[in-house]
Parts: sequence; C-alpha cells; structure tokens
Amino acid sequence: MPVLLFLWVILITFLSITPADQFSSGIFNIKHLDKAAHFMFYFVFALLLYRILTDYMKTSPTIIIIIAAVIPIVYSGGIELFQEYLTTTREADFFDFLMNIIGATVAVLLGRKLIKYELQKQYIREFS
Repeated sequence: MPVLLFLWVILITFLSITPADQFSSGIFNIKHLDKAAHFMFYFVFALLLYRILTDYMKTSPTIIIIIAAVIPIVYSGGIELFQEYLTTTREADFFDFLMNIIGATVAVLLGRKLIKYELQKQYIREFS
C-alpha cells in the first residue's frame, strides 16, 4: 500500500503542474468538475495515508487522524503555492485548496469508521 500512496501523490503532482489548457476541452470543461477532482484526489491521498499509518504506527487514533489529515493538507498548500509562484500556466485557487482540505478531512473521519467496522467484522468472525 505505501507504493500505491507514492504513485497517487506522483499523479496528483503531475496533474497539478500540467498546464491548465490541457484540461480545457471535452469532459474537463464541465463547470466545477475540477473541485470534485480536488476533493477526490485528496480524499484518496488521506485515506491511503490513514490506512498505512493505522497498519504501521502504534500510537493513539487521534494522532493518526491528525497526521493523516495534516500531511495532505500541507502538501496541497505547497502545490497551490507552487502553481502560483513557480509556474506560468497555473495559479493558486483558494477554492481548490478548500476542496482539498474537505477531501482529506472527510477521508480520515470516514477512514476511522471503516477501520472500526472492519475490526468489528474480524472480531465477530474470529469469535463466532
């Protein structure tokens, strides 16, 4: 799973630095589709990270939630700054950043519920 997370972050980075005009036709021209894409990219990023941290870190669930949310959010902010100051074809967008934050936050909260459910199923299966 760490390899999947690494590849996902590479995909996010690649798409974030690709000139915006590459996404200006066809299905990419649907109004606000980019906001849904931002939500999805950072939702998956945080969910994968959350899963990896729960598998490898032996610390409190609260710490794992915070780490799994903060890393994608900080990365997202870095990407937005990169777009604004280091490219000529992209610009920072507060609403993109906001959707990234929402995606990461929903992922860790949902991830916690999913893992609890998974553990309950495993417990029931082992003791039935």
